[in-house]
Amino acid sequence: MSMPTAAGTLRRLGELSPEAASRFTSLVFLDRVVSTNDVAFSHLEQRGSEADGTVVVAREQSGGRGRMGRSWSSPSGNLHLSVLRRIVEPPDKCAMVSLLSGIAMAEAVIAVTGVKVTLKWPNDLLVGDLKLAGILLEGRDGFQVVGIGVNVNVHCRDLAPEVHATATTLLDQRGRHTDHEELLAVFLERFAGLEAAFVEAPTLPRERYLRYFPFVGQPVRVQRHGQEVVAPVAGIGADGALLLAGDGGETMRITTGEVTHVRRA
Repeated sequence: MSMPTAAGTLRRLGELSPEAASRFTSLVFLDRVVSTNDVAFSHLEQRGSEADGTVVVAREQSGGRGRMGRSWSSPSGNLHLSVLRRIVEPPDKCAMVSLLSGIAMAEAVIAVTGVKVTLKWPNDLLVGDLKLAGILLEGRDGFQVVGIGVNVNVHCRDLAPEVHATATTLLDQRGRHTDHEELLAVFLERFAGLEAAFVEAPTLPRERYLRYFPFVGQPVRVQRHGQEVVAPVAGIGADGALLLAGDGGETMRITTGEVTHVRRA
């Protein structure tokens, strides 16, 4: 059920770049789990620092998690993966890994399928107004797990009923199946390069992020600390903060909160 060797990784995914192959030396493939994030943390408990770079992939999750305590619809046919990484950057910078992961998955989806995706700050991939993928970061004992769920080879009607109006899948967008392993391989390639550069200089590659973030100038609604702010997006900071344009010309920095894009009338 699992394949924890680098050689196995190459057989399953094809030749990775030397950078990616050396970074992700342990890939674990499972049929059904409660959560790939939980499995990744169990590897940390069992192997300690040697578990750095472990990637867990499951066909199906019974208890996938999203941000704010939400559940994530995780039937067989979707891509469910978690990457375990040691936090070597300053702790106040590690939340930016969510944005780096978004860049990597956006580029993987576009490269493999041609489906045009955008990034919703800080952790979703969209096709139009519909959610295609979500990212969840969880930390423990100096390590971080990057959990990603992508709606791939299922129809939206097969997801949980509560997301039918807000989600989409690659199958619905393309009308044909997508190779999970190719999508995973390209993601790992892109993520390895982004992470290596980030460790050297822990700032967001803003120009690269903005390629997939076409929302500058558009209004958003942000819920944080029990308050609501509605303002146009002014940009993304070098530290990954969402920048909003205030009424008086000032710039508001949002580092956490629930963001909703406000449709223009």
